[in-house]
Amino acid sequence: MFIQWHWATYAAFCRQYGTYNTGAAGYHCWNEEAMSAMNDDLTDPLDRFQRSVHRELHNASAFVSQTLDWAISRYLGQCYESCHS
Repeated sequence: MFIQWHWATYAAFCRQYGTYNTGAAGYHCWNEEAMSAMNDDLTDPLDRFQRSVHRELHNASAFVSQTLDWAISRYLGQCYESCHS
């Protein structure tokens, strides 16, 4: 990107917080370029993370549901036995 730029061009971009336009270098916004690169780098890992979280939430929900079903069955079974003994 800017490694090949003349020092004065680099300095001008720095003075403008990374957004500047020169005849030699053209328009550049370092912030947009950096964010675009970060977005590209993080898209796949974030998608995998999101799928993993959804899978874990589904598994946790199923576990809680099964545990509550078991507890309710056991409680109702004990109530039935104590009422009919």
